[in-house]
Amino acid sequence: MATTQRMHVAIVHYHLQAGGVSSVIRAHSELLTATGIPHVILVGEAPDNPTSLPIRVIKGLGYEHQHSKFPSAPELLQSVMECARDALGATPDLWHFHNHSLGKSRLVPEMVALLAEKQARLLLQIHDLAEDGRPENYHHIRDLAQLYPIAPNIRYAWINRSDQRQFLQLGIPEIHTDYLPNPVSIPATESDVSSTTPPLLLAPIRGIRRKNLGELVLLSKFLPAGARIAITQAPKNPTACPVHDDWRAFAARLKLPIDFAVVDESPGHRDASNNEPRDFDFWLKRATHFITTSVVEGFGLPFFESLKLRKPILGRNLPKVTADHPSRIGQLYERIPVPCDEIDLTALRRTMVRSLEHSHRLYGQPLKPEFLHQTYNSLLQNRAFDFGNLPESIQRDVILRTTELKVESEGKMVDLREWLSNAVSSQWSNEVWTEPTCELLTSYHKLIHSQTAPPSHLEREQVLRAYFRPEHFHFLMNAEPQDLTASKTIRACVFDIYGTLLIAKPGGIKPDPHVDSALRALFHRHGFSVSASPSSALHALVQNEHHNSPHAHPEIDLLHLLREWLEPGPNNDMHALLVELEDCWHPCSMMPGVISMLTELAGMGMVMGLLSNAQANTLTVLDRFTNGASRCIDSDLSILSYQHRIAKPSAGLFQLMADRLATRGIAADETLFIGNDPAQDIAPAARIGFRTALFTGHPDSIRPGNCKPDYLIEDWTQFADFIRQLNDAASRPIHTSFPTSAVPKAFSAER
Repeated sequence: MATTQRMHVAIVHYHLQAGGVSSVIRAHSELLTATGIPHVILVGEAPDNPTSLPIRVIKGLGYEHQHSKFPSAPELLQSVMECARDALGATPDLWHFHNHSLGKSRLVPEMVALLAEKQARLLLQIHDLAEDGRPENYHHIRDLAQLYPIAPNIRYAWINRSDQRQFLQLGIPEIHTDYLPNPVSIPATESDVSSTTPPLLLAPIRGIRRKNLGELVLLSKFLPAGARIAITQAPKNPTACPVHDDWRAFAARLKLPIDFAVVDESPGHRDASNNEPRDFDFWLKRATHFITTSVVEGFGLPFFESLKLRKPILGRNLPKVTADHPSRIGQLYERIPVPCDEIDLTALRRTMVRSLEHSHRLYGQPLKPEFLHQTYNSLLQNRAFDFGNLPESIQRDVILRTTELKVESEGKMVDLREWLSNAVSSQWSNEVWTEPTCELLTSYHKLIHSQTAPPSHLEREQVLRAYFRPEHFHFLMNAEPQDLTASKTIRACVFDIYGTLLIAKPGGIKPDPHVDSALRALFHRHGFSVSASPSSALHALVQNEHHNSPHAHPEIDLLHLLREWLEPGPNNDMHALLVELEDCWHPCSMMPGVISMLTELAGMGMVMGLLSNAQANTLTVLDRFTNGASRCIDSDLSILSYQHRIAKPSAGLFQLMADRLATRGIAADETLFIGNDPAQDIAPAARIGFRTALFTGHPDSIRPGNCKPDYLIEDWTQFADFIRQLNDAASRPIHTSFPTSAVPKAFSAER
């Protein structure tokens, strides 16, 4: 067993760019250097600035797009092993991974799983979770079953006790976990603030979505005269820049006292008063206060900077950060309630539904109606919504229209302008902050002296269920605004039934001598005496119903018609009779591939509906043939002709479906209608605005008529992949057209 003196450590992360995780790694490296422990930091991307840290760069450790050189985890692990041995002169005794399960890479968690199988000693430090509001990340790793290995030689570490408690409840033994509070050391900086300095509220952040930039803009509107807010840096990731830049332009148009990217835009610039470089330290010294509106923080650096630099902090409370601190931190509020009548509730519901559909699809979960309702109810409290958990578009509307708001702080509702005035005039509370003790070496010692064993694994879905809950939903932690406004993704699939999902020859209620004897026997078994030709009797009744109907395309309710004709007693099960009648007269069977197709679409979070000429027995038959898979189709999106006494191709049925989808925020051109009849399915669906697909996958599916569907479908087994490809193409920049060559053989674009 390795001794403490000869411990060799490999610290592994995706990068060492500016940010919370990098700050922790630097602090840990400095501690290991001070205690003489040989170590190497293995990253996928070198830091921007020169450093004396023992860094080695291996491209395969970077984010997903950097993996072209390493197509598999075993190849990456071999390279990592060789690099670590070269740097340390020995194989690492201990591997310290940061955020291995974040979902920025598949190869990193696969490599961790391989090391766990080799019974290597691992410290897995988790700062952020793909399961917690990062569906785009989780999408990359959702099929990996070995994300969270458990063994005596594997320890987990967290920087907050909230996540630690959650994983203990999920089954990680407490003896294998550590609480490692933020070890970041903030250099003491002399303040450049006098009693006459105008208030400067510094947000020492990169301006990404979860920092809640809209709330900083809102607060700037209500600041006391002379005060300003300054945000230090713009996002580093180009895909995050549009949100930052939109807020900056919005604030500039309103001439609000807030500045963006003050550090990024002043390199080389010097302060006019003393010729000092206007770098990050310059702004730390100039700030009179710190301000935070983040909706989630892995580290809470603004809180630590406030404590260390003895400057007041104000803004949104984050219990995950502040609950671990023994004393009160700054002037903080819990929420900024915005009354319902100040919000476009239709737009909010629409955006919520689209965001949830997006995240459910990426998390591989079906979106159930109850999840929608529970999410909306969790957002709505006392007839108000928290400003910090509103879509950016609605945040802008509130800022434009609202002249007064309240803030909830310490259980009291206070006028926002008054609260800000008091917070800005507050002084440092003279708290004495003791920098948290770094327990890293204790964790290392426990690992080095641990027994080794083959790993078991936490159930991946169990972790997702713990975090992906309605009450955890946050607009700023879900789909980007551009994802929510894309109009060409398929968000709902609506199916015809007969000839599409079920193999069925053209039929109907018509005189049919070939079946009359079987029908008479069936009615007799159920206790009814009928005429010699029950098919002719039923046909006459149907004709009479059609004649008396006010509709251009009338439909009957066959169950109701049977009751009127046969006048059954209370003990007759007429629904069972109807099912047997249709099985005898119009037998059908399942189209190949339908069950797996429905299951896959449900797993993608696709909204599904039915619109068909059908009777009261149809759903029972469909459920029987699909072994229950049809239950993933939403009941309120099942529109059958008998329910409304009108039949396809009536526009009324298709408009009703469009209206029901609209209540979920789904537009007609985001809906794909699939049917087998050009005249009764494709033409009326297209007139409503649905996108259309003609199913031609069985000889009994072919119906006469001309149409121009958007797609032809010949095989259900490839349909889910086809939808994925359509949606992947639609999520690309809007100028990118969907390549016809990408469509599977069973599909072809007609438009």
